[in-house]
This record gives sequence, C-alpha cells and structure tokens, in this order.
Amino acid sequence: MGATGPDTHHSWTLDGRCHPRQWGRARKAYDTCLILFLEFYTTTISTAGAPVANQACEDLGISPVQATFVFVSVYLIGQSVGGIFFPPWSESFGRKNFYIISTALYSLFCLMIAVSTSIPGVVVGRFATGVLSSIPTVVITGSIEDLWDTRARVWWVFWWVLVGNLGLLTGPMISDGILGHSHWKWVFYTAAIVTACLACLLFTIKESRLSVLLLIVAPAATEAAPDQASATRTPNRREKLDLLRPLRLLVTEPIVFLVSIVTAVSFGLIYLFTEVLPMIYLAPAFGASPKNVPFLAIGLGTFLSIFTRGYDIHVLARRSAKSLPMAPENKLAGFVIGAPLLAVSLWWFAWTIPPFIMLHWAIPTTSLILTGYALNEFNYVLAGYLTDCYQRYAASSVGAMAITRSLFSAVFPLFGKAPFRSLGFNVASTVLAIVATVLCVVPPLFLRYGAILRGKSVFAQNQQVV
Repeated sequence: MGATGPDTHHSWTLDGRCHPRQWGRARKAYDTCLILFLEFYTTTISTAGAPVANQACEDLGISPVQATFVFVSVYLIGQSVGGIFFPPWSESFGRKNFYIISTALYSLFCLMIAVSTSIPGVVVGRFATGVLSSIPTVVITGSIEDLWDTRARVWWVFWWVLVGNLGLLTGPMISDGILGHSHWKWVFYTAAIVTACLACLLFTIKESRLSVLLLIVAPAATEAAPDQASATRTPNRREKLDLLRPLRLLVTEPIVFLVSIVTAVSFGLIYLFTEVLPMIYLAPAFGASPKNVPFLAIGLGTFLSIFTRGYDIHVLARRSAKSLPMAPENKLAGFVIGAPLLAVSLWWFAWTIPPFIMLHWAIPTTSLILTGYALNEFNYVLAGYLTDCYQRYAASSVGAMAITRSLFSAVFPLFGKAPFRSLGFNVASTVLAIVATVLCVVPPLFLRYGAILRGKSVFAQNQQVV
C-alpha cells in the first residue's frame, strides 16, 4: 500500500499480505463455496415455482398462466430490477453485508409466501425474493474477481455457472419431490429454513472488496484521505448515478449487449424447458417416459464442460510459457464450440420427437446432453469474458447480463406453451433451433472484433488481466 502524487491516495499491491488474493487457499475456497451454495439454492427456488404454480392455481383461484406469472415471472422480474441497482452498491460498499442482509430478508419473504392466503401477499413475496436473489447472482462474479487470479478464475467461474445451471434444472425436481408428499407452501417453508441457516453461516466469511478493506485494515488511510473515505461510506451523487451503471453498460457497450442477448436466450430456453419438456415427455406418444429424464440429461451435459476447462488451462499454460498475454478472446473456445452444438442439438431434438416420428424417448433425450453442454458453455464463457473485460466493473457488467437474462426468462414460460400447442412440438422446437443457428455468428464476431471493441471502451480499455 502506498501514497503518491499531490492528491495523496492509498492503493493495494497484488503482493500485499492483506490483499484478498493473498489470503490462504482454504479461506478463499470456504468463502467462495458458501456463496456458490447460496447461488445454487436461490436458483432452485426460482424454477421451483413452475411445479408450484400448477398446484397453487386451484388454491388461489387463478388460471395456470396467471399462476406461472405469479410464481415464476414475478420472481424473475424482481431479479432483473435487483440486477440494475445492487452491483454498483456492492462495488462501493462491499460484498459481505450484502450477502448477509439479502439472505436474511430472502428467508423472511419466503416465510411470507408460505403463510400468505392472498395473491397480493404471494406476489410481494416472490417479487422481493427475486430482487434479493440478484445479489448472489451478480455480485458473486465481483467476489471471484476479488479473490482469485486469472488461472483460478477459470475454474471458479466455471463452478459458479455450473451450480447455477444445476440449480435451474434441479428446482423443478426438488419442488416435485416436496409436492408429492405435502402442500405447495412447504416449498417456501423449506426455503425459509435453509436460507435462514445460510444467513447465519455468511457471518463467517470475510469482506473481499478492496475499497472497503482499506477502511477496515488501514484506518490511517481514512485520515490521510478523508474525502475518499467519505465518498466510499456515503451514497453521494456520483454513486447514485453509478446505480445505473449496469444499464449504461448494456446500452453503450456492444460486448455487454451481445453477451446479454446470447445468455438471455440460453437462460430463457431453460425456463421454457421447465414448462414444455414435461408436456412433451408426458404425451401419450412417448409412452411411460419419466418427465424428469430430460432435465437429468441437460444436467449431465453441463459436466462435459470440464473437458473444455482442461483445454482452457492448457492454452493458458502454453501462452504463459511463451510469455504471451492472455487476452479475454483467448478463452472463448467453449463458446465457439457450444454455439454450433446448441443448434445441432435443437435440430436433432426437434425432429426426433412425436408426432413427426415415433422413436424411443432416449433418442431425443440424448440430444439434450449436448444442449446442456452448450448452455453451460454459453453462461460460463461469456460471464468469464465480461469479468475479464470489465474487471473493476465485473459485477455491473454481469448485472447488465442478468437484467436481460431475467426478463427473457420471465417471458418465455408465459408464452412458451401456446406455440407448442398451436404449432406442434416439432415446428415449435424448430423455431428454437433456428434462433440457435442465428446465434452461431456471434463467436466469430468476438474473435475478430473483441479486442477492437475493448480498446474503444471507456470501461474496458484500461483493464488488465492478472
């Protein structure tokens, strides 16, 4: 830590003992794993709303579409709202308190949903939990960037994306398990209990945001630079404007915009699948196929990403041996592979399901393994790409991605069933395959123009990968 220039300021060096990247590996792994589990569990509660809606519509006296809106879309709309405001605050005021407060409030609002006997109570509870769920979803990338260098981030961002995707896929299965033995309210009673325990455990993690640590471990710095300390502690006009940083990144940064659209489509596809795959697999033409099998296939596919991470590590080691810099575009291999595989898998699925052809359910289900791999690569590679491009503003850039992702995911389940009923399973699935085919043009664009776009960016041009 040192002070330079006429405007004395304090800064961290990467070899400083108090720097989070220099903490012990056990400490860093513990903090990261606990936050990852929080992300996993809140994500399961997101998609758990789809099965709940089917049962709760009778209790609440609303239609299935209205119930889907209440239990799924409202949550995701709340998540998009949280994605706008929370990341810049975490970048100014730190991570730990955000995690603790949001998780405790999440528990209380889950309890509110469980005890509520009216639609407004459920709507308020689902919206609030959606807003609060955006904190682990978007702030965790900032925590990972705080704690780990480039080599380690390859794996930690991978595990973050993997547990998030597994949460999306296991949510309906966990919900079905609870609904098979008790009332739908117990989905939220259980969520309240689990997140209350997590809120207590989060007291054991350490603050990792450098600007906040500076005030904690170096009080002399606040005396030397009282204006800087005051700016960090109080939400002045500059910070209020910064609350819109995710939106500014979304509309002014081509990289953020394209990444947001691609990940929004991929996440929306998962939420759409929670609605339409049970329709397809419970159709008489499919016989007695288990309705959760397609989700297991997608989940299996996500683990194939481990092989791509091995390739990423190989590329990193090779470039390091040659003293070559590791640009963000050098880590897009999974996206380059995943984009065409997603298109292939959806074309395969679209024309191997009834009524076009009568095949054993295992044949189209196998295609979903490739879908799972591709979706995981989309979210891992592109989240990592944003983190590397916008290191200092990692949480805000991922927040911009989360906004569009949540909005797409909120809309897809509402209108997804109608095309599958009106167009038929094959044609509706073909539409998805066409969209995936169009997305195949994005990886070459990043490879060719990514460095140029970063060079022109106010937010990314001064960022260095370390």
